[in-house]
Order: sequence, then structure tokens, then C-alpha cells
Amino acid sequence: MLNSILLFLKKHFLIAAFLVLFAVSIGYKFIAYPAPFYDWDESIYAQVGREMVERKTLIPLWQGNYWLDKPPLVPFAYGVVLKMGIASPELSTRFFTLLLT
Repeated sequence: MLNSILLFLKKHFLIAAFLVLFAVSIGYKFIAYPAPFYDWDESIYAQVGREMVERKTLIPLWQGNYWLDKPPLVPFAYGVVLKMGIASPELSTRFFTLLLT
């Protein structure tokens, strides 16, 4: 068993070294940053969409002010998904994003 592992490592040294380096770097990222996949833009899009649907307007608003940084279709779609209330807001917006990709 040990001989087969050593033979594999000799044949595929670069792949094994890459996998070890990759595992160490991912482990470091999980330890150093408690929320490694936090995307703050998603929450802004959801809030803009929620305000668009609540105020029944096609002009994007964020905290009551005009938010003209992006086209209004994506935030409006998030607002419609949030208004449907299928699941919790976090799950429904992420599931909608997953469906679009």
C-alpha cells in the first residue's frame, strides 16, 4: 500500500504539490477570515429592489435616495422575488441568483 502511494507521488509530483498547496491556502483563508464568501453588494441589490417594489417605482432607491449606479432590472427582480416570500430573504435571493447563472 505504501509503495503504491509513493509510486503515485513520484509519477504525479506536481499534481500532489499543487493539491497540498491549494488545501493549505484554502485552510488559511477559512481560518483567517471567518466569513470568506461575504458579498455585500448582494444585500444592497436586495434592499434597492425591496424599496422599488414597496414604493411601486421603477427608479432605484436606496435608503430613500436615488441609486443610479446600476441598471434597475436586477434590483427590481430581487425585489419581486423578495415580495413573493417563498423562503427567507437570504435563501430566495441567492437561489434566484443561482437560477440566473
